[in-house]
Amino acid sequence: MMVSSIPGFFRLFLLLSAATASAAATLELLSFDETPPEALSDPSRPAGGGARTNGLEWFLFANHCHTRASHDSSTPLPALLAQAALHGAASINITDHRTLDACNYPSFEPSFGVIPICGEEWGSDGHAGLLNMPPDADPMDGWEISDMVPEARALGATVIANHPFFSGDPWPEQRISAGIEGIEVWNSIWWWPQSGDWRANQRAIRWWQEHLVEGRRVFGIGGSDVHYVGLQPLRPCNYVFAATPEPDDVQAAVAGGRIGISEDENAPRAFLWVSVDGGEELPIGTNLVVTEPTGLRFRIAIKQGKGDELYLYTREGLVHSARVDRKRWELVVAARADAGSHDFLRVELRAAAGARMRSLTNPIYVNYTG
Repeated sequence: MMVSSIPGFFRLFLLLSAATASAAATLELLSFDETPPEALSDPSRPAGGGARTNGLEWFLFANHCHTRASHDSSTPLPALLAQAALHGAASINITDHRTLDACNYPSFEPSFGVIPICGEEWGSDGHAGLLNMPPDADPMDGWEISDMVPEARALGATVIANHPFFSGDPWPEQRISAGIEGIEVWNSIWWWPQSGDWRANQRAIRWWQEHLVEGRRVFGIGGSDVHYVGLQPLRPCNYVFAATPEPDDVQAAVAGGRIGISEDENAPRAFLWVSVDGGEELPIGTNLVVTEPTGLRFRIAIKQGKGDELYLYTREGLVHSARVDRKRWELVVAARADAGSHDFLRVELRAAAGARMRSLTNPIYVNYTG
């Protein structure tokens, strides 16, 4: 584990993350090789692939956004859609507190090239983001988590535990209930200015890692949590590998873990691909079912990340780190798995000091069923 050059509190976080990992992690990482500049592939596409691969392409997705239908927001829906368009969003999840009213506004329609998705920020004891709700559904105000989750799932929504460590509305469960598919690991700016919350996102990342180590297949997602006119709905910026920016396709990409997060639409982005025994490259969110000894090739591609630090995580915690020394940069990891493997690989890109997150990916899994 390469943590000796990392600042103190972040080094402690990495060591604690490793301490929570199971000793049974069996993905064998064999080599780490930087790709020379002349051999680089497009970071956002599978090697040799076109702009669309298997009918999928990357779209920017603004999640966890409030309109004046929320009691604590003053933003008209048309202004929010215009702001999202200004920053390049293709889709936006409207998540007002305990109401679906905005989904029934006349202005709830594609505008400025942005497609609104009907959602909700459910909140009783802790807050949950609901993605792709029917606009005429019961918002379940005052329900318990144990009742809300199966009802939301029955309605076709994806359930996300929002800002689990923020002091005002922390998530009340030690581990998310079955049926909750995602964790909002990055809410708004990375370091919140409030004294009680400034490390809340860092704690959410560690909590997510713990779920993954325990065998849970849980996606991580960003949420801007914008409430007011002029605030950035793509900070952080989700980029999803989807068939279209329509609600059902974005939901499928999110639930399938085909989602990365960056600071904003112009920030560095990390991409992660895998190929099996020299075959085609597959994206983040993929669960490889391995039944015999198999060679894997992970390609970590960084866009606009010169000077940042790369960190690779598996069930064992931090397994590799490297300095990104070019705007376009790539690392190839050779690995081996077999029928007994039960592991994952995910990527974080942080500022040179190691503390501020710049981008992260969801994992690629090996023999995960949970």
